[in-house]
Amino acid sequence: MGTVRHLDVSIQSDDFREFSYQLLNRKDFLPDVYHDLPRLLDKYQVVMSGACQPYGVVNCKGKLGAVFFVGDVVPDHEGTFYLWCWDKTCYGHSVHRFVRDYIEACMTENGLIRMVCRTPDDKGLGHLLEHLGLKLEGRFARGWKSGGRSSVLFQFRRF
Repeated sequence: MGTVRHLDVSIQSDDFREFSYQLLNRKDFLPDVYHDLPRLLDKYQVVMSGACQPYGVVNCKGKLGAVFFVGDVVPDHEGTFYLWCWDKTCYGHSVHRFVRDYIEACMTENGLIRMVCRTPDDKGLGHLLEHLGLKLEGRFARGWKSGGRSSVLFQFRRF
C-alpha cells in the first residue's frame, strides 16, 4: 500500500538521493548517456524546473518507491508523462486513481490535446500505461540504449 506525497526536488534531499540511486542502478531506468552523476544532476535540474508538480509514492515504512510527473509541456499541444516505480508494493488502486486524475488535471490545466510516455518495457509498464488510458502509438527501433544494448522504445499516447 502506497501513499502519494509531493516530491522534494532539492538535490540535497533524501528524495533526490533515493531517486538518483535508483535511476543510476536500475536496468532500463535511464539511457547510457546519463549514467554518471554530473550529467544526471544537470538533466535533473532542467527537467524538474519545467515539471508539473512532481510526486513521490512512499511505502508503509515511509521509503520512496516511485516517482511520477508531467514534463516537457508545450502549452495547448502536448506533454510527457514520466513514471519510475521500483517498489511494486507502493503502487495500488488508490495510487492508480490519483495518477490517472493527475494526468487529466495536467492536461486540462495546460490545455493539452496529447500526452505521451515512452518506455523500453512494453510488458510491465506498457500494461500499466494502458490502464491509465494511454494507448500504444508506435515503436522506435533501437531508440533506447541501456547497458550497452540497443532496444526498442515504445511510445504510448493519450488524446
